[in-house]
Amino acid sequence: MFRGGVLVVALLGVLALPGGGAPATTTTVTVRLVAGKAVLSRKSVPTGTVRFVVTGTGGIAHEFVVGGKRTRPLSAGRRQTLVVRFAKPGTYR
Repeated sequence: MFRGGVLVVALLGVLALPGGGAPATTTTVTVRLVAGKAVLSRKSVPTGTVRFVVTGTGGIAHEFVVGGKRTRPLSAGRRQTLVVRFAKPGTYR
């Protein structure tokens, strides 16, 4: 249960890009939690595995939620990595 702080939910577009049998890769997205908002390094990613490297900033702890996964409350300078597999294109929160 999250007590106090801010819960931040990301809105991310997942695109279907032609793979052509290419080996699966992991896409990395950096996320800064700033004043109740998530600032993402990318707004869309290809389908597949995405690594979110989430860093808290400011004086209030924030949680980050995407694709059904959630960080612990992150205060300034704290970091957590979430790995999410997006099997289908779409918009995820």
